[in-house]
Amino acid sequence: MRITELLKQKRTLSFEVFPPKDDVSMDGVLSALSHLYRFKPDFISCTYGAGGGRRGRNMELCTAVKQSDQVVMPHFTCIGTSHDDVKNAVRDYVDLGSENMLALLLPASGHRHFVNGSGTRLSGAHSFPVRCTGRQRSS
Repeated sequence: MRITELLKQKRTLSFEVFPPKDDVSMDGVLSALSHLYRFKPDFISCTYGAGGGRRGRNMELCTAVKQSDQVVMPHFTCIGTSHDDVKNAVRDYVDLGSENMLALLLPASGHRHFVNGSGTRLSGAHSFPVRCTGRQRSS
């Protein structure tokens, strides 16, 4: 279910989780999630962790949430990513079955534009859908 539709219908309850470091088992997060599921959250938001690290573990965590029949909203940061990396990650989340994504793209302090790892200038998160799909978002 799309979270935008859920928000139109009611107040929602959600939890935000982030994957552990690469050298730490996912078991602790999965155990915590099993306890959180008892509260019947409307969705689970999965972030990368501070600084945009742990991207691969984010997909692992989103997959576990989805396999638990929960609505997942992956966070996606464009910090240090190329246009192709953005498209590939979005495709991976769509292939997972996620209808929701939180795109995080803020320019560095004092700058009007964000320049990603490939040198592409993006002026904010509003340009994220255009960069992923090549077309303007419809309302």
